[in-house]
Amino acid sequence: MIQLSEIYPIIDIVLQAGKRVHEIFHSNFTVQMKKADDPLTNADIEANSIIVQGINKYFPDDGIFSEEIFDNSNRIQNNKVWIIDPIDGTREFVAKRNEFCISVGLSVNHIAEFGIILNPATKELFMGIVGQGVFYTIVGEEFSIQKSSIRFQQNLKKYSDKKELVVSRSEYESKLFSKNDFWEKDYTLKPIGSIAYKLALVATGIYSFTISLRPKNEWDICAGVALIEANGLIAIELTTKENFTFNRMDSKRYGILAGEKNEVFHLLNSHIEEIQEHSKIR
Repeated sequence: MIQLSEIYPIIDIVLQAGKRVHEIFHSNFTVQMKKADDPLTNADIEANSIIVQGINKYFPDDGIFSEEIFDNSNRIQNNKVWIIDPIDGTREFVAKRNEFCISVGLSVNHIAEFGIILNPATKELFMGIVGQGVFYTIVGEEFSIQKSSIRFQQNLKKYSDKKELVVSRSEYESKLFSKNDFWEKDYTLKPIGSIAYKLALVATGIYSFTISLRPKNEWDICAGVALIEANGLIAIELTTKENFTFNRMDSKRYGILAGEKNEVFHLLNSHIEEIQEHSKIR
């Protein structure tokens, strides 16, 4: 099991990256297009550099799998791999919305065991170690934290009759949730950008559960899945209805649903055919 002291360096690394991303967010940053509807900013590049250099310094034997660097398939042979999205929600970042985050997860033997997610705009910091629980705080202006204050705990939320389902802003605006009437009837829908940020919000009990109907990459969800499972919740792939594994050659995952186990399977068992029919996961 991962010990808190082992991950002290990555906390400092992510906070350092977060401070720089915060500075860029409040400046006139540059935007490139990797491909249509896939922007890249200097915040992505600088955050990735800070995180990768830090991991190489403090965890030299571990593998790295990041959205913003060439994928070295040798990582598959490594039992411990850091899976990184330096900015999850770049479109929201470009639009100056506070719905993006730095997402760093640790896969151990293909299982997400630790996750750290930082929203540099809101200064929300989320961490989780599977088997120990989750931690949530607001960091200060200097993006620092007293490590003695970190206490992991499991805190399951009591759900209301009409449950809050946090969904993808882009999927909501694309009308994917207007094709079936059960969404609005059974759930209060809350569109927010960044799947990693949404998973963190669910893992810490701020929202009931989340779903994404479009494919995701490992770097989008690894840290968030670790947070979800650290709090005794469940995250499953929509096409397979199975738990996630990581550090695979094919990094694509086809849809995600995460939250309290009974609610997740109630939604699946009640509506999976309708969800698959109108979603973009296949």
